[in-house]
Amino acid sequence: MIRVSSWIAVLSWAVLPGPLPGPRELIPPSQDSVRFGSNPRAGRYLQVEDARIYFEVYGKGEPVVLLHGGLFGYINEFADLITALSRDYQVIAIAARGHGRSELGRRPLSYRLFAEDCAAILGSLRLPPVNLLGFSDGAIVAYHVAATRPDLVRRLIAVGGPIGLRGYSAVGAAELDRYNTPAKLEAFAPTFVAARKRLMPDSTVWASFVRQLGEMWSQPEYISREAVRGIRPPALVAAGDRDQYFTLEHLLEVFRLLQRGRVAVIPGSAHLVFDSQPDLMLTLIRDFLREPN
Repeated sequence: MIRVSSWIAVLSWAVLPGPLPGPRELIPPSQDSVRFGSNPRAGRYLQVEDARIYFEVYGKGEPVVLLHGGLFGYINEFADLITALSRDYQVIAIAARGHGRSELGRRPLSYRLFAEDCAAILGSLRLPPVNLLGFSDGAIVAYHVAATRPDLVRRLIAVGGPIGLRGYSAVGAAELDRYNTPAKLEAFAPTFVAARKRLMPDSTVWASFVRQLGEMWSQPEYISREAVRGIRPPALVAAGDRDQYFTLEHLLEVFRLLQRGRVAVIPGSAHLVFDSQPDLMLTLIRDFLREPN
């Protein structure tokens, strides 16, 4: 029997009318006028072994850490969420290495490495256990942090994060193949590529960065089932009912692995649930964070 709290799960099992969003919708709308992701007042750096990792801090209160999606994702995809949550929480938004203002470094990219960077930042800030929210690749990183450093995590929210390539739909796998090499990405989204290169500390590593992400995404397993079973903090896993990168079947598979899991299926949404259902996502997040452990 699936243990689903009525207030936290929004179930929509029927296929809603209309086509799946196309690949172009993977690219967030331009937020050039917004400071998030490039804000001198909120931005900080931490040297983590071979790379300077960039992050921003907003607000005061119980800490909420945001981990963005891979490649197309960045801190600014959380602009509205940061604005809303920072009224009641201290929000720490971390730029994954190679993304935006964070350096790539020399170590091969992996979800485990991203998690080590996150843990290093949390350790440097000397915070109490944090509420950790990850989207897409950030959700996979959040699984790793919660599994390996439960002392750092109060509550986990993982949105749109499969635990392996098998979690993709056929449509999602085909879309991924359109931009998983530097040449493909340049042809697919040249404006995006140019903008990201301008933001990077060293744009000469762009091709290496994209190749490494493509290799990382092609792995059959992003985190083991055993590791997910070992996650001890309360966890909410969520995805759109038409998410091409995290099918409903896989969402429920991940949910059933969790010791203290909740599940939310977001109606009328593909992968970008924070764009398609921002108010609903904010309500789910706030309600989950307000629960006592």
